[in-house]
Amino acid sequence: MKNTSAKLNARIINSEYGAKSVIFTFLMLTLKYVFLLCAVFCSITVYAFARSDINEGVAADILYYLLFSLGIAFSLCFYVLSSYTVKSEYFKTSVSDVKFEFFKPLSFNIQLKIIYLHFLRFFKNIFTFVFYLFPSAAVALITLYFLNDGIDGFIFLLLVILFAALLISGLYFSFVSAQSLAFIDEAVFSNPSLTVSQTLKAAKESTAGRCFSLAKFKLSFVVWFLLCVFLIPAFFVIPYYLRCVSLYAKQAFGVKAPKPVKEKPIILLKLIKESD
Repeated sequence: MKNTSAKLNARIINSEYGAKSVIFTFLMLTLKYVFLLCAVFCSITVYAFARSDINEGVAADILYYLLFSLGIAFSLCFYVLSSYTVKSEYFKTSVSDVKFEFFKPLSFNIQLKIIYLHFLRFFKNIFTFVFYLFPSAAVALITLYFLNDGIDGFIFLLLVILFAALLISGLYFSFVSAQSLAFIDEAVFSNPSLTVSQTLKAAKESTAGRCFSLAKFKLSFVVWFLLCVFLIPAFFVIPYYLRCVSLYAKQAFGVKAPKPVKEKPIILLKLIKESD
């Protein structure tokens, strides 16, 4: 499936769902970021309590830490599960005759697998990000070191150009590398019975040789997301982007996606054969 075909399909399918896709998307995204804010709030509360001098007893302190630590854990878990719900529903409804399911219960084992895979991907992407940004960070430290002792203007300019080049290339290649596990949620949804290692393998195989093209595909939406600063376009852009990625994932997993509807040609003039 070409990128233009995926985008055309996405517009056609989203237009058939109408307001349903918008309502579902923003409801789930609201829940997702509410959970994230709860995790941040609990983290700040635990930190503030640790810095305070309030001591009302060891038992009370332990209970307080336990309560807000559980708040952090549960908030992050539901944040991950909300993300999975959004992606899996778009993956499932990338046809015109399937309804959105706002809340679909998942077995406890699948929930644990999703949470584990998300955190595994998160730490892997953090490590990759640090790895690719290390050269630019090293150049920045060297530049700051020589600035203290004085540095020639031409050499300083070269170091700035080198830093910018390494920074941009590092960000790009770290983003490309992150695409290797981009379809973990779709891999879980496609076959929930797979083990963690099998799911990882399926996710990697779905993007094998596609990381650069997938990164390019996602970066093609940068202008669309810049338009979201006006807020109103977000109600079109976000469902459109999620639909396009879900169609790309279907193609990556070998799932048949719907073809664009061919419009009937407009006949401006029709010849009428006169009867004898």
